[in-house]
Amino acid sequence: MTLAVEVDDLSFTYRGRERPALSHLSFYLRPGETLAALGHSGAGKSTLLAALAAVVPEIKKGRWSGRAAVFGRALAGLRPRDLAGRVACVFEDFDAALVATTVEQEVAFGPRYLGLPAAYIEKRVTAALASCGLADLRGRAVATLSGGQKQRLAVAAALAAEARLFLLDEAGTDLDPMGKKALAGIIAALRERGCTVIAADNDGAGALGFDGVLLLAGGEEAGRGAPAAVLGDAGLCARAGVAPLPYLRFFDAVETAPRLKAGVRGAAAAPHAEPAEGTGAPFITAEEVRFTYPNGGEALRGADLAVPAGDFLALVGQNGGGKTTLAKLLAGFMAPAAGAVRVGGAAPHAMPTALRARVVGYLFQNPDHQIFQATVAEEVAFGPRRLGLDDAATGRRMESALAAVGMSGRGDEDPFALPKGDRQRVALASVLAMEPEVLVLDEPTTGLDRGEVTSLMTAAAALNARGTTVIFITHALDVVASFARRVAVVADGRVLACDTTRRVLRDRDLLARAGLEPPLAARLAAAAGIDAITGDELERALAFGAGGGGL
Repeated sequence: MTLAVEVDDLSFTYRGRERPALSHLSFYLRPGETLAALGHSGAGKSTLLAALAAVVPEIKKGRWSGRAAVFGRALAGLRPRDLAGRVACVFEDFDAALVATTVEQEVAFGPRYLGLPAAYIEKRVTAALASCGLADLRGRAVATLSGGQKQRLAVAAALAAEARLFLLDEAGTDLDPMGKKALAGIIAALRERGCTVIAADNDGAGALGFDGVLLLAGGEEAGRGAPAAVLGDAGLCARAGVAPLPYLRFFDAVETAPRLKAGVRGAAAAPHAEPAEGTGAPFITAEEVRFTYPNGGEALRGADLAVPAGDFLALVGQNGGGKTTLAKLLAGFMAPAAGAVRVGGAAPHAMPTALRARVVGYLFQNPDHQIFQATVAEEVAFGPRRLGLDDAATGRRMESALAAVGMSGRGDEDPFALPKGDRQRVALASVLAMEPEVLVLDEPTTGLDRGEVTSLMTAAAALNARGTTVIFITHALDVVASFARRVAVVADGRVLACDTTRRVLRDRDLLARAGLEPPLAARLAAAAGIDAITGDELERALAFGAGGGGL
């Protein structure tokens, strides 16, 4: 049998760098096998996929040694176009890879490049759009799509190529839980068709449905094997910077009908400290808020929300449900078409710009949409200087903001040369330097590894502890479980409910109405009859009883 992928002692170092991005990596995959490549930012996941797509070393230059082959064809000397029809890719920066004007044209681009008949292209486009839940958006302009919709479009374009090897680089980062579930179904269907899939990701829970997991650390293999065994090994995961799932060792059939293993006993309830709810009169309110974009898309249809000062609130819901629109209205970037938004009793969109910057700080999902200065120090100091602060006051704010995000002493660095996690922290520091009363974070953890997520959210939690009201949008419900005090569930342009994190994440019917499902730990806890919503809580509640044995 011809192997789908062969990697033999592969090493690669980008031009101008001393440290290898990949170092002596070896593995193989048979046709129809699926592999999740997991690791910290900079571990080599994207470089591995780029190597298998012939992007390195032919497009992105550097030193290459060892061998890599796809379906028996050595990749040395090939260019990406030589693999058309065999290899399809969804790269991490999917937005930049979209080239067409409309959804339909984007999905048809690859088949047209291959010179396929028009009738066959039509069938491919229709099937790919249906698989990714985009059939109703066929004629939409790509520029009008949400981030999650664009990511699904990138996946649909790859599916239309009907390749034999699919390389997915963070293909689910912008997807809501149901979107990720749909992506898992697409990968399973590809496997049934005999296609091979390699997916690079930071989410260990999303890898449980794959045939195998490859952990990477510093370009080297840190571990490889069956998903449950690898992800349940805290030592291996720590080396790779991946969140371990040690509670998996207590369960059988995690992906289908989870049940406790023989000999496992569970506490009636996991020990936990319920965070205090926000108290007092609402500081932020939205009353019957409606908003329609110029293209006619109605984003909000009478949304109501009340947020007390000092709250730590998560906005969750499906892609396109209205979360970001609501957050931007709260930040004053836009005015509602109907209804009222108040922050501290005033309409934020009507505030003078300088005042609004002092009241509400907004961290955009993509830090590159926010960073524009030559050094970290200049970036963080820009806002205070615009407020008219003198050099001494500006310096104090800059140093305090950098310290809050763990970047003290890095003011001379070029922000554009930093990894995404650090760029996100620079962008956050630039917002913090304005010392806003309210901090709004739009998908702050997208594309970050475990350490970067923990660092960023811990910084936000520290600010909240000092009195800053924090509102963050995310699809990562495990992050919600660990950090949020309350959760607002947004769907179809309305706020379905706003309650404590524990009550929301244990209400499967409510989450289902918004196209969501509880995080993995909460689902397993529910199956075991345990009150737990985080992995730490679940692990504390479980143990192997006398004579039960362990792994």
